[in-house]
Amino acid sequence: MQLKTSQFNKLTLGAALCIFSLTGCQDNSSVDPSVSDLVKGVENSYDNGEKVETKWDGVSERVVTRASDEVIAAITEKTLASYGDFKKRFRTSVYLFDGYGVGVVPEANGCPSWSEKTEIHMDNEDSNTFVAASGWYGAFEYTGGAYNSILRLCQVDGRVLANPYHPHSVVWLGWNLYREYEALTTLFIDNENNNNHNSYSGFLPSPNAVDQNTTLWMASNVTPDVIAHCNCYPTFSGFAYGVFSNQSYNGLATGTYRTDDENGSNTSNLTPVPGYPNVVTVNGYNKRIPGVWVTYDTNKKFDTLFELAKVN
Repeated sequence: MQLKTSQFNKLTLGAALCIFSLTGCQDNSSVDPSVSDLVKGVENSYDNGEKVETKWDGVSERVVTRASDEVIAAITEKTLASYGDFKKRFRTSVYLFDGYGVGVVPEANGCPSWSEKTEIHMDNEDSNTFVAASGWYGAFEYTGGAYNSILRLCQVDGRVLANPYHPHSVVWLGWNLYREYEALTTLFIDNENNNNHNSYSGFLPSPNAVDQNTTLWMASNVTPDVIAHCNCYPTFSGFAYGVFSNQSYNGLATGTYRTDDENGSNTSNLTPVPGYPNVVTVNGYNKRIPGVWVTYDTNKKFDTLFELAKVN
């Protein structure tokens, strides 16, 4: 049976996910046997001489067969139904949004049911701790008398988020990077060295990491295509959120959130990922990408400053 490329891709998508799924696979033949029955019916019709066509292969006419559009549509529908059932049974966070997931900052402590929540607990410097937050900083907060910072993210589809003409950054949570997020930068936060209590919960795929320190891969939209895309962020029902940016969006609130990083031999840094444009600006010891600073303050200490903009 000869299928168009797009149809073939749909039919094989479930199998591809099966190969790469971390949760294992079951025998898909038991998912929807009617698909096999349909294919067998088509093959039988070929044997009976139906749907016989010829095609020039550059040398001679050869006999080819093709099922009717109705049969192909029926097979595709049932295959996609089986694929949908497969996703429900073997759902993993990394497959959300076809791998284009990015992390945004929710306004409240919670994410929609279709998303995944990430919560990062960072141990701030214990000596002479200095933290500060002002304006809008969403569900970020301090605990333990400012000795700990909590960052909260919700995973959304980066393909619909990257369109606005509004320079910003998000946390990369997938394996695909939408073309308008043209820059990738590693944010390394050197957390407290002594008696460190870093931890995280939820979804945080590699190369992001939380151990004694915190590493976040930041995707930045620096020069959006204002002609090809609308100047708008998507609206999600019941879900207000923001991105990392120092620029107000449509007059909505902005704010800052500062962490107090390790004082001794601090190595907090912003590092461009090889193969991507370098969007890190440097001013003395200070480094910046849209919405994120690694700062060197008057007390000669490195800290991390997040600039946040509510966008919906």
